[in-house]
Amino acid sequence: MEKTKHASVYLEESQIRYLKLQAMLNNFNVSEYLRCLIDEDMETNNDICKEYEKVLYTDNFKTL
Repeated sequence: MEKTKHASVYLEESQIRYLKLQAMLNNFNVSEYLRCLIDEDMETNNDICKEYEKVLYTDNFKTL
């Protein structure tokens, strides 16, 4: 899958520390850990993701 850099994510300092700790405990950097969390959530909610993809990838939203 192609990776694309997007805008910043604004988090509380405690959330950043938590992400760094969890990433370290799972042998990931923070970006890898976040992608892993998102991938797991997408697998768990596969039906919902497919519905969202239908909306997001229609002609009206291709410019996002």
